[in-house]
Order: sequence, then C-alpha cells, then structure tokens
Amino acid sequence: AGISAKVPPAYPALIALAESLGVGLVEAGWMISTAAMATLPVVIFWLARSLGASTPAASTAAIASLAHPNLFVFAHQVQPDAISVLLISGLALVALRPEWRTWAAVLGALLLLFREHGLALWPALCIVIWRGSETSRSRLWALGLLVGLGDHLGLTALRTFLLLC
Repeated sequence: AGISAKVPPAYPALIALAESLGVGLVEAGWMISTAAMATLPVVIFWLARSLGASTPAASTAAIASLAHPNLFVFAHQVQPDAISVLLISGLALVALRPEWRTWAAVLGALLLLFREHGLALWPALCIVIWRGSETSRSRLWALGLLVGLGDHLGLTALRTFLLLC
C-alpha cells in the first residue's frame, strides 16, 4: 500500500525510528505524543514570560495547561496532534523574540512536515518576520516565504503582486 502523499512524512518517520529501536507501533506513538504533551507546559511558561507575565503568573498558566482535557487526549493518540500543538506553541514563543526569528521559520517548516494545516500559520509568520525586522535581509527572507507560500497554494495573483512589489 505505501504511505499516502497526503500524509506529511515526519510523524511516520519518528514512528519508524522508534520501531527500529524495538518499540512497538502503538507504544511508539504514545511515547512520542506523551513526550510532546509533557514538554508543552514548559513552552507555555516561557511563552507567558515572553508576553510579559510574572513568574508566578507564567507558572500558573503552565500548571493550568496540565488540566486541559485535550492535553490528555492528545497524549494518548497515535497521531501528530501532540507534536503539532507543541510546535505551534514553540513557534509563537520564538516568533516573539527578534533574535530567534530564524528559528520561527525552522519550526514553521518542521510543523509542515507533521501537519499540512501548519501552512495556515505561514502568512502570520511572514508578517511577524517582516514587521519585526529592520534589515533588508530579513525582509527579503519574509518576502521569499510569502512568494513560496503563494506558489505552493497556486495563488498566481498573490505571487505576481509580491514579485512586482
């Protein structure tokens, strides 16, 4: 049968890696999802701190995230949802810091390898990179991402407009 072209490759690759280490298919999925969800409160803590929350408030946000019912649902699914949530949260964290914006692009690309829905975040990521940069190099990078996005989505008008700007 093989892998469908509609399935992004990163999650099946992680499962295959775990299987090659002797972990069963379902157990590998659970381990990957549980590790992602266990890491999420740490990312939420730092995201809250980056948004100006005090340490006690950020700690409260991280602890409160542990009580969210979807945390437990995602942690026990053999699907890329848990990693996607972690990557989206990490993307928000690194996009807030100008010195980490390159990592935002890396996480955005990695997210696409886990979930095709991550493509919906790319316009916002490009805008954050564009607005937060003062160098023409960073702006060209953001413009390149937008042109690539337009090309990927088949938005010829958007791509043409951006090339003319």
